[in-house]
Amino acid sequence: MRRVVPLLLVVLLLFSFATAVSANPTPRTDNLYFSPVTQAGNHTLHLDVWSYYNSSMSVKVYKEGPVGQWTEVYWFGQNLNASTYTSYDLNLGYLTPGNYKAVVDFSNWAYVENYSFWRP
Repeated sequence: MRRVVPLLLVVLLLFSFATAVSANPTPRTDNLYFSPVTQAGNHTLHLDVWSYYNSSMSVKVYKEGPVGQWTEVYWFGQNLNASTYTSYDLNLGYLTPGNYKAVVDFSNWAYVENYSFWRP
C-alpha cells in the first residue's frame, strides 16, 4: 500500500500535466509576401488552410507606403473547424500599384498550406 500511493500520485501528476499542456492553444502567424502589384485593379487572394483544432483565423492585407510603413487595406475573419482543409478566395477589391503582404493569424494550431495572389 505504501508503494501504491506514491505511484498513484506520480501518475496523477503526469496526467494532469499532459492534459494541461494539450489544452493550451498554440497561436501561429503566417506572413505572406506577394510580387509587386504593377497594374491597378481588383485582386484576389487564394488561401488553402489546414486546421488541426477548432480555431479562428484573421487575415489582414497591408500595403507598403512611400517611407516603408505598412497600412492595413483589407481584413477578413473566420472560425475554423477541427481537422479541416478549406480553400478561400478573398476579393481584396481595387488595389493600386505597390508592395503588399498578408498576415494570417490563427488562435490555435493551423497553417496556410498554399496561397496565390492575382488580378482576375
